Amino acid sequence: RQLHIIFEMFDRDHNQSVDLEEFLSGINVLLCGTEDEQMEFAFAAMDTDGNGQISQEEFIQYFQLCFKAHCAVDGMKFQRKRWQQMEGMLLRSFKGADLDRNGSIDLGEFRQAAKNPDHPFWGMLTVLSNSSLEHEGVLV
Repeated sequence: RQLHIIFEMFDRDHNQSVDLEEFLSGINVLLCGTEDEQMEFAFAAMDTDGNGQISQEEFIQYFQLCFKAHCAVDGMKFQRKRWQQMEGMLLRSFKGADLDRNGSIDLGEFRQAAKNPDHPFWGMLTVLSNSSLEHEGVLV
C-alpha cells in the first residue's frame, strides 16, 4: 500500500508508469527539493487515502512502518513495548498538530508543526533521521 502511494507520487502524468524523467524528478525533490517540496512529499506519503488530510490512523501507521523499516534495515529487533511508548508520543504530537481539532491534519497544520522546533511533531520527524534510536542492535 505504501509503495503504491510512493509510486503514484513519482508517476506525475498518472499513466501507471514511472519514466526516467519522473523518477529523477522525484529523487530530486527528496534529496534536493526545497523545504516546502519535501514537506509536500512527506505529507503525501502520510495521506494514504489522498483526501488532503492525515488521519490519526494514517499518522500512526506511517511512523510504525518507518520504525519497522528502520529496524529491518539495521538488523534490529522491533520491540512492541518500545513501540507502544513511541505511539503515545506520536498521539500527543498528532493532537498538537491538529490545530482546528477536527481529528485530522491538513497540509497547513503539517507545515506549521514540522517547521516549529518547539513542537513535538518536529521532534518525531527528527527522531526518524537520528541514528541514536539504536543501542546494541535494539530500538531504544
